[in-house]
Amino acid sequence: MSSCVYHTEDKFAWLRDDEFARQAIAGVNPVNIERLKVFPPVSKLEPEMYGHQESALQEEHILGQLNGMTVQQVLLKILDKITNNVLSPNPMIGTLALNLLLGIFQAIEANKLFMINYHDVYFPFVDGINALDGRKSYATRTIFFLTPLGTLKPIAIELSLGPSSGSKRVVTPPVDATTYWKWQLAKAHVCANDAGVHQLVNHW
Repeated sequence: MSSCVYHTEDKFAWLRDDEFARQAIAGVNPVNIERLKVFPPVSKLEPEMYGHQESALQEEHILGQLNGMTVQQVLLKILDKITNNVLSPNPMIGTLALNLLLGIFQAIEANKLFMINYHDVYFPFVDGINALDGRKSYATRTIFFLTPLGTLKPIAIELSLGPSSGSKRVVTPPVDATTYWKWQLAKAHVCANDAGVHQLVNHW
């Protein structure tokens, strides 16, 4: 993947999504970027200890961010999987639901979706962190799309509170001033997770 050019004269470059993605690649933890193989992502935490950790990420969170990838090219693959009982055919599935499924499957099959997954490593400690005065932390999952330019684009961030709450939310790229700053804060939490994993996990 090619690197985007960082313009030192642009003091607001750090706010841009392409710079956020560039720092993920050129930063301290590029080995934490993985190809997304299953959607929604699946937690490996023990459910007996932490409960069932279903991801809040859904198809509608990311489909509009896939640069208009069509569903026709993977229709035969989907039908083949249905035939082989990998996916259960359901006559109640509407056209929209089927298109969502096809679009996500196409992006996964084309190796276009990537993830930085700090959910499992952070989730057990989030309650303890947030119990400290002036502290606020989430366990994060970030989904990236590989653009035709060969750069990564963040398209969704999942923020999870700890076991005592179980609250999860998904933040997507902004559409107005309010969602713009929510998106910036979500990216800041990802960067905080990234720094913590670098210092406390990869260096341990």
